[in-house]
Amino acid sequence: MKRIALSISTMLLTIAAFAQNQLLPNLVYSQEPAVVKGQIIGIPASMESINIVMTPSWTSDEIGQTVALDSNGKFETKFDACVTSMAMIRLGDRNVKRFYITPGQEVKVTVDMSNNNVTCEGPLAALNNSMANYYDEFREQNLNAEINGQGISKLRGFTVAQYRDKLMELYNKGVKKLNDDDRLSPEFREYMMPHYQFLTIALLTGYERLLKYANGGQGEYKKTADYYDPVKGWNFTNQNGFLYQSGGSVEGTSGQVGRETGAMLTYPASARQVIAARKYMTGLETLKPLSDDQLRGIKAQCPAFEKMLLAQNEATKARIAENEKNNLFNIKSIPESLTGEDVFKAIVKDYKGKKVLVDFWATWCGPCRQAMQTILPVKEELWGKVAFVYVTGETSPKALWNKMAPDIHGDHYYVTAAQWETLLKQFGVQGIPAYVVVGADNEVVTKHIGYPGNEVILNELK
Repeated sequence: MKRIALSISTMLLTIAAFAQNQLLPNLVYSQEPAVVKGQIIGIPASMESINIVMTPSWTSDEIGQTVALDSNGKFETKFDACVTSMAMIRLGDRNVKRFYITPGQEVKVTVDMSNNNVTCEGPLAALNNSMANYYDEFREQNLNAEINGQGISKLRGFTVAQYRDKLMELYNKGVKKLNDDDRLSPEFREYMMPHYQFLTIALLTGYERLLKYANGGQGEYKKTADYYDPVKGWNFTNQNGFLYQSGGSVEGTSGQVGRETGAMLTYPASARQVIAARKYMTGLETLKPLSDDQLRGIKAQCPAFEKMLLAQNEATKARIAENEKNNLFNIKSIPESLTGEDVFKAIVKDYKGKKVLVDFWATWCGPCRQAMQTILPVKEELWGKVAFVYVTGETSPKALWNKMAPDIHGDHYYVTAAQWETLLKQFGVQGIPAYVVVGADNEVVTKHIGYPGNEVILNELK
């Protein structure tokens, strides 16, 4: 027992020493705004503004601004960042310049459109210069590009051990490329390492799903006791580079990864404020106003976020009042024990006497969300006369579904995985979005795979 305790103590001391030697500074907290200014050199005459987006770790939302450019391409704006956060200048679909902003401080970003080069000044300049110019080339998603998409066929016939070895090979190749490139700052390398480690571990934990997919759903895949041994020393959640992007969710990530791999992951005290703010914000985003105890807790747990959270709390209460007044959305449910055709019957039974549009969707489905925007004029015309019903299953993360549902006006059902499969088979759905129009007598009128357009839907619902 003493030997085990000594080993753990030694490891903790090593982790602490490593954290102190990091090039990237700890998270910075402040209620003062982060200032972003700079210039876009060589802009076309038609370009009068740019889109700058902040992606803080205390919310899963992007916070965007349209920022005006003067005649020389200069701009200036502010963000209530509260903590060190990533920002992006979007100059086109494939031209995104990423950098970090610091609350209470100013960063200057100059983009030369003639050569697409970016120069950053201010806090985290060494990280930002490499980030703005080379992130797309070195981002962590590139690690598994070889086996992603159509490349997943390369995993056909792999054992679990071979899959693990392949991921480690790709990780080592990515690290070597990162370390060998003289253009990159040491701060950028330090930033990318924990992200490489996190993605590799995430892929390791998904071995069963990915190997089954690569093999057409066939085979049984079980990991051995030593499966995670190569990554057990990767305490990536303790690194400032990881906290910059994922500080708000680091507590959940460290716990989940630790339970799966057996690794002892830690995170520093510097992350506690943003972790607390993320928890408060998650409730607000699912239309749960802060309680009196929570309002008092903000001051003690995350004072840098007080102004932002109080404003969000008022906005949430206003949304709730609007929803209650206009009955804009409802969360509904059916018994999990229902099977077969009883599943769909239970979903539509409360709407007898009214036509219904049932939308099968998922939180991760881009075409689903795009169709929801397209149909808005139809909903506005028929609201109150037609029931708009949205159904999704367990492939949609429950927390994200709870957050998205209030902005999708209608009645929402979250069904079990088995019920979701039953519904898809019942209507021959091979992909989403899919739609079923139900008459006033609860009988199915028609169905569509993919959104057929407002004119078709409007005619069928009328």
